[in-house]
Amino acid sequence: MPPELFHDLISAFERDQRQTRYETYADLQSYCVQSANPVGRILLHLADAANDETLRLSDNVCTGLQLINFWQDVHRDWQIGRVYLPQEDLNRYDVCENDLATGRSTPAFQRLLAFQVDRAEQLLLSGGPLAQQVPRNIRFDIRLFALGGLHLCDKIRQIDHRVLEQRPKLSKADLLSLAWKATTGTGFRK
Repeated sequence: MPPELFHDLISAFERDQRQTRYETYADLQSYCVQSANPVGRILLHLADAANDETLRLSDNVCTGLQLINFWQDVHRDWQIGRVYLPQEDLNRYDVCENDLATGRSTPAFQRLLAFQVDRAEQLLLSGGPLAQQVPRNIRFDIRLFALGGLHLCDKIRQIDHRVLEQRPKLSKADLLSLAWKATTGTGFRK
């Protein structure tokens, strides 16, 4: 097991204590490389399934999951002083942090979040083939997490990207449906 994976997780924790804003998407991605991607990489090493391709696919899934979690929790994060939406994207979509403070999603914010959700979804979809390249005993878990992230993308779209007013979450019925899809290997869309 490469020790740097654990160092990355500790670095991400330390970084989260001092950094509350991300200037660019690349800056946010670098955080995900430390905070999310090591989790998938550790799983692959434990399953003896780590190679260049599986690590790349796992990174896509893990970063996509981290991002969709951020977009699900924009309002909660704002309340604790964190903004994961890249500043460059806030500026591009003409959204300011005061818009986040109001707890009401403006049309500009909805467009910004639609862009971010699409970005997360593309990462999740691009990592979809991972489940076919790992041992059978971890396929269910990988499918379940990726499908859960994709379903959160859909949930955010169903509320028209109004995450400042309502936090989308998976219901028990959603979880049952996702578990079935993960078991049968269905549910991924292109």
